[in-house]
Amino acid sequence: MQFANYYIIFAIKSLYKLSKAILSHDASGQMHGYLFQLERALFQLSQAKPGGRVGVETGDDVVLRSLGKQGTEQLFEQDKHSNSNKKPFADLSKDLWNTLLIWTSNFKSNNIDIERTSFLMVSNKKLPISRFIWKINKASTDSSALRCAAELRELGQKHQGKLKPTIDQVLSCSDEELAQIIIRINVLDIETSHNRNSYKKDIRDNLRLGKDIPFNETYQQLMGWLLDTVIDCWSNKKEAWVTVEALNEKCGDLIKRYQGKPFIERAVGSIPIKDPQRKAQKKERFVKQLKLIKCKDDDLLRAIDDYLRASAERTRYAQENRVTKQDFDDFERNLIERWINIYGSEEDDEKPEQSGRKIYFKTTNHKEKLAGVETEEYYTTKGAYHRLSNNLSLGWHPKWKDLMNK
Repeated sequence: MQFANYYIIFAIKSLYKLSKAILSHDASGQMHGYLFQLERALFQLSQAKPGGRVGVETGDDVVLRSLGKQGTEQLFEQDKHSNSNKKPFADLSKDLWNTLLIWTSNFKSNNIDIERTSFLMVSNKKLPISRFIWKINKASTDSSALRCAAELRELGQKHQGKLKPTIDQVLSCSDEELAQIIIRINVLDIETSHNRNSYKKDIRDNLRLGKDIPFNETYQQLMGWLLDTVIDCWSNKKEAWVTVEALNEKCGDLIKRYQGKPFIERAVGSIPIKDPQRKAQKKERFVKQLKLIKCKDDDLLRAIDDYLRASAERTRYAQENRVTKQDFDDFERNLIERWINIYGSEEDDEKPEQSGRKIYFKTTNHKEKLAGVETEEYYTTKGAYHRLSNNLSLGWHPKWKDLMNK
C-alpha cells in the first residue's frame, strides 16, 4: 500500500476521535496531533533496547516498555501538537491537568510500579519559561518535588471553573504521592528536544542507517509501516504495541531493497499536484496529441499529473546526481523503440482516433528500466512518454506528424 494512503486510512480509523474536530473545522489540527504521536512513537522505538516495545494509545499517547536490571521499566508520554499560536501545558489548562490525572490515576490504582516508571510531556511549541511545568521539570530531589507538589496544590485550589473536578481528582493525592510522580516528570519542547528534521536525523542515527540508504524514502516507509501496524491492531480489537524486533526486521527489509539502487521513486501521494500546475500544462503539445485521439478529460488530467510527477523526479535525480544524462538518454531510447514496434504494428482499418488510442494505451501501459533498475511507479514511464510526445519525438494519431505541424 502506498504511503499516502496510510494517512487516509488512519483518518478513517480515527473517525470517532475526529468527529468533533470535523464539525468545528479543526480536523487538520487533530490529524497533525495524531501523526505527531506516531513520529514520537517511531523515535522512541528507534532508541529502545532489544526486547522493548512501544504502545500507541495504550494508557497514554505513547508508552515505552523496556527491560531493565530490576525488571520492566516504563515511560508514559503525553504529546501535544499545535498548529496555532496556542501553547499547551498552561498552568490551568486542560492539557496539563488531564495529563496529571492520567498519571495519578494509574499510580493510585497500582497500575504502575512507580520506582520503575518515568513520565514525559512533549510539545512541538516553545513553552514559556514562566510555565509551572518547568518547575516540575526541575524538581529532581525529594525535597524540591515536595515543594513543587505544595505549589501545585496551591495553584489548583485557586481554580473554580469547569476544570475543577479534574483538578480535585488530581489533588486528592497527598503531597507525598504527588511528589513521587513530579520527581519522575520531564518536559520537552521545540527548543529542549527536536524539530522535525532533528527527529529524522536522530532516528537515522539510532537505526544506524548508512548514507547509501535514501533516508527520506526510508522514513516514509517506516511511518507507513507503523501506521499500518497500529491500524491492524485496532481493527482486530487489540492494543497497538510494536516491538523493537519488528522495527529492526522492517529496517532490514528496506535496507535490502534500497542498497545499490541509484534512485528511489516517490509514491504518487508524495508528489501532490495543484490545479494551477495542471492548468499551465493544458496548452502543451503532449496534451494536444491526446486531444487528437479524443482522449477523455480524466485521461488528460492523469496524463498531465504523470508528466508533472515524472518531470519533478527527473529534476530531483539530476540534482542528487543519482541518474546521469546518459541513463536518461538510454531510458528514452528504449521507450521510443517500444513505441515504434507498437505504432508500426497497428492496423489501418479502424478510425484514426480509435487506432491512436489503442497505440497510446498499449504503449504507456509499461514500466521501463531506468539506470538498469526496475521502476515501480507508472508515472515514471508514462511521464517520460508525454515528455517525448511534447518534444514531437513520437505521437499517437496515425497522422500525428502532419496534424501537429499545421
